[in-house]
Amino acid sequence: MDVVNAAQVSLASPATPTPGSTVFLATREHGLAMCLAIAERLGVPVADRILVVADTSRSYEVQPSFPVEQRAGYLDAFATVVDWNQLIWPERAQGWTCQPGTAEAKLFAAAVVPSGRTVDRLVLESIQVPPAAALAALFPRAELQLYSDGLMTYGGRPLEFSLVGRVTAMHYRDLLGGVRPRLLSQADAIEDQPYPIADVEAFSVHRHPGAAVAEVTGPTAVVLLQYLAHLGLLSRARELTLNRRMIEAALASGAEQVLVKAHPAQAGDLAGLLADPRVRPFAGGGSLESWLIGLSPAERAQVTVFSAFSTGLLGARQLGAGAVAVGTADLLAHLPAGDGNRIPVAICDALLPRVTMTGTPTIQPSRFGMDELELLLDLLSFTNDPAGRWRSRTDVAARLFALPTERRQLFTDYLADGDLRLLGLFEADEEPITEPTPLRESAPPDRPVDLEPGEIALSVVIPAHNIGNYFAGLKASILGNRSADIEWVIVDDGSSDGTRQLLETLAEQFGEVRVLHHDRALGPSAARNNGIRNARGRYIALMDADDWVAVNYFPALRDQALQHGADLLRVGYFEVIGGKTIVRRQPVPRQDVPLPARELLMPVDQSAAVDLPQPWLNVCRRDFLLANGLFFDEELHTAEDREWTWRVFLRAASVVSSSTVGYFWRREVRGSLTQIGDARQLHYLAAYQKVAVLVASGSERHYLPKVHRSMVAIGLSHLERSERLQPKLRLVAVRDLRRALRKLSEPELILATQGLSFRRARMLRMLRQGVPAPLVLLMAGGRSAVRGLSRAVFGGQPAAQR
Repeated sequence: MDVVNAAQVSLASPATPTPGSTVFLATREHGLAMCLAIAERLGVPVADRILVVADTSRSYEVQPSFPVEQRAGYLDAFATVVDWNQLIWPERAQGWTCQPGTAEAKLFAAAVVPSGRTVDRLVLESIQVPPAAALAALFPRAELQLYSDGLMTYGGRPLEFSLVGRVTAMHYRDLLGGVRPRLLSQADAIEDQPYPIADVEAFSVHRHPGAAVAEVTGPTAVVLLQYLAHLGLLSRARELTLNRRMIEAALASGAEQVLVKAHPAQAGDLAGLLADPRVRPFAGGGSLESWLIGLSPAERAQVTVFSAFSTGLLGARQLGAGAVAVGTADLLAHLPAGDGNRIPVAICDALLPRVTMTGTPTIQPSRFGMDELELLLDLLSFTNDPAGRWRSRTDVAARLFALPTERRQLFTDYLADGDLRLLGLFEADEEPITEPTPLRESAPPDRPVDLEPGEIALSVVIPAHNIGNYFAGLKASILGNRSADIEWVIVDDGSSDGTRQLLETLAEQFGEVRVLHHDRALGPSAARNNGIRNARGRYIALMDADDWVAVNYFPALRDQALQHGADLLRVGYFEVIGGKTIVRRQPVPRQDVPLPARELLMPVDQSAAVDLPQPWLNVCRRDFLLANGLFFDEELHTAEDREWTWRVFLRAASVVSSSTVGYFWRREVRGSLTQIGDARQLHYLAAYQKVAVLVASGSERHYLPKVHRSMVAIGLSHLERSERLQPKLRLVAVRDLRRALRKLSEPELILATQGLSFRRARMLRMLRQGVPAPLVLLMAGGRSAVRGLSRAVFGGQPAAQR
């Protein structure tokens, strides 16, 4: 199997490659109008435009949320139109996705793009969920540009770190008069692209020619019914009550006519809302905004729009009409913490005049001005995604505490108590981290390496202990990767199965192989350290002797390391379990380009590059390792790679994540340290305690929650799979993890356990509350976890003597 290095392929491509296609995704008419506006702004020729239309209704066949008639008049602006629902049927558009690089992904990608075309750019909305997430997986190397035509763009949401790093621009309708969106505000180098409402609606207006329109001859109210029951946000009964309340509020406002605009699926509701002669259906098939644009400024001033948290409320406000939010306080009380709709509801509740759900439908004044709205958006965005926005916590907390107590209470009314605690809004002496956050680091430039004549470019260091059963694979890996500037440093760690003789024979056959010997087994850390000290290459790659690599794997990594000159080159790998092979890639935003190392330590609640600690994932500059004393801790017999990886990332200036995949890792090999059941498995606690010391002061304290989170995750994983441990050791595992957790303050534990699953959060509570170890193990791992515990607890005494 030959290795294909995508970075090398791109370097060999023509100087002026043929421009690729841009794929646009639309799931409703507003999205279609945004796609056209973006295509025009980017100057994408019609011939290069591919439109993917998707209906995300769970029952789109009978109750569509994006009916065909809403697409009419737009499709001629695209060279190719793909009906996503038909393509993936019988899967649902809102639920189906796939893994990048799989055969399934390649087949579907070929179905989207005409033969011979490439995709340079994806223009998507709602990147965190299908179908946008599915398209991002089909074309993993395409640039991402996101768009939003609604209020969701003004609030932060948890997003996958590796996806956010691919985004270059955020296109959005300017609904709040210059307020920046918060959806991707935690990321760098993303260009904001605001669109005046009229510019977007211009694409909608001329696509509904000759449609009947409602006239404005006096005070007019428009009620925008919201489609909330179908989305699971309200029960059907609550939705109908909310709709009736909007009509009541509109009539009470003194309007001469009330125009009710309903979603096509709500047509049956209209009959029950038109009892008053002043109430009638909204005429015309276009959007509210396009209708308002067709009115004169004087006519717009006579219009007031009533809804709960529809985008149309803010659109009308921007265009000079009135806007009133109805029932938003009840909605905030009903929506659970973390629901993405809380931010649009809060914006409408804070910024617009309001009508409550009870009593006389009197319009109450708005609570906030635009300046205070900025702080509210930062506050809500952080509490919605505290792990991803860890840099903003201290700033938001300081700005909130600077307010008078009465005004501060208005802000905290929008948050649950748990959100306040996540912010670190404790008493002053309980504030977990008061230091400023580390400054964002920019990506360092390439520093190509020129070798001296005869110089070794790469040393492959391999610890080996009793590897007779895997020797054939090791030899084949060397044969398939031979090069004059690559040496192999194999450290025989006190083997007793004939490995020493096999390795000496190998060194006699191949001059580039050197073998070092330990008289007794000192462990993989000592073996790797000996190899690093004796290596002569500019770069050092690590490998385990029971794994194997593809043909030309190490030459490809050598070339890329020398090309970039980074401190550290990281790779993906193939995970081999039995007869199953799975591709694993580094969780990074961009491949084959230098990245600042510390930006790959966070966020707390997602798998980051530092969470993949296997030593063989690394190719390191030798002088970088030696200058910083980056050797493996020989006191640790497991998890030494985790402690070492943290030190490497804290010291490195630049990291390149290679797209080359050619390492085959044998998972769950009998006899490996990851499979043993003795006390060495619990060395992870000592490893992370050492890492905690490294980041215990200064701005690096902001990394401490990540260290604690990793420690907790590994500890809980040991309990969940505790049947692998010796029975008595299972009790020790519970005891030691309990002690480690009790050393953390409550604020530290809250910051470290953001986004933890309900089951694991409950296990943590049991540990902290002193629940007996057997019950904790039963909760964690089931019956198998407590099998054999009685003998361990009672020392094998007969029942009559207990």
